Amino acid sequence: MNKQVIKLKDICREPKLTSSDPLKDGYDKYIGLEHIDSNSLTLSRWGSVAQDKPSFTRVFKKGHILFGKRRPYLRKAAIASFDGVCSGDIIVLEANESVVDPELFPFLIHSNKVWSHAIKTSSGSLSPRTKFKDLGQVEFSLPDLVGQRMLADDLLNIQRNRTSVEQQVEATYQLISSLLQKTCGSLGKYSPTDNLDERCPKGSLVVRLKDVLVKVSRPVKLSDDSEYGTVVARRAFGGVEAREVILGKNIKVKSQFEIKEGDFLISKRQIVHGGCGVVPKSLSGSVVSNEYDVFNAKDGLDMSFFSWLVKTPRLRNYFFINSVGIHIEKMLFKTDNWLNMSVILPPITIQKTIAKSLNELDSFSRLQFGKIDHLEEIKTYLLSE
Repeated sequence: MNKQVIKLKDICREPKLTSSDPLKDGYDKYIGLEHIDSNSLTLSRWGSVAQDKPSFTRVFKKGHILFGKRRPYLRKAAIASFDGVCSGDIIVLEANESVVDPELFPFLIHSNKVWSHAIKTSSGSLSPRTKFKDLGQVEFSLPDLVGQRMLADDLLNIQRNRTSVEQQVEATYQLISSLLQKTCGSLGKYSPTDNLDERCPKGSLVVRLKDVLVKVSRPVKLSDDSEYGTVVARRAFGGVEAREVILGKNIKVKSQFEIKEGDFLISKRQIVHGGCGVVPKSLSGSVVSNEYDVFNAKDGLDMSFFSWLVKTPRLRNYFFINSVGIHIEKMLFKTDNWLNMSVILPPITIQKTIAKSLNELDSFSRLQFGKIDHLEEIKTYLLSE
């Protein structure tokens, strides 16, 4: 298939329509950068001109591309689904349909090639911005309009598949949230005076965390020429992930401790943000500083179940009320106070059943994310051909 090299400035233009009185001219909706999601072509929200009275005068029409020129690394560009006005930090783009297929155009704008160029040509330290005249220099190798139509159809099918998978992920998250709340939501105290003993179900026990958790410490004597894997407990209960591998002589904090598979890690400075998780097998043998607390489960507690329990609102509050500090980013966790908190603990068989169900749902959602990544790889390949 023959292709020709075409610059972006030749496949689209920047219509500079304005309105000094949007409501009078029939524009009742507006778009700011906050209304555009990163890496999404779809607008899911907007503002009301009548209610918010924005000072925006730049007009866009249905079908135009709204391209965020401020902080282009956020990759914000979406197809307008209605007429309206928008922020001056948005470039309005209209396809030249005699040169480019209108269905293909949005995918070209959202390609890595465009974003890379936008980031490279943006100027300003605190809030870098790109310009249409700079974006216009991006070159595409495109077939004729018939070939473009075929490419657009492939990309639209990928987009539809991605949307379907994303809907599955969202439904799975809602199911996880519902199941977690139903099975574990009432196992912690909802107020300081809440008497857990009075509402403890038959077969369950009221225990303090220190009754079922044991703090472990495995000091490591660092060798200058040995390599050590390091980890991080991600915020928002994102789990424990690998960081860099460092030579012993380059580790600044010499007080390091080994972690093993199945340990429960708490980042004492990030726990108010959900910085905790269970160490996976792949990270067993890594090291952490004393900025982390490391725990094992005693008999009667399934650690996988516990990693879900701490995500419930009441147990998340336990982390917050047992941390001290004025600034949210500098609060320090008081481990001993936290360990004195009480919870209702179901029988171990029920714990394992709950954890198994939640883990299976989580694995399914992760599998769907893998499908999304694969679809994006195919899309990137098609656009680079």
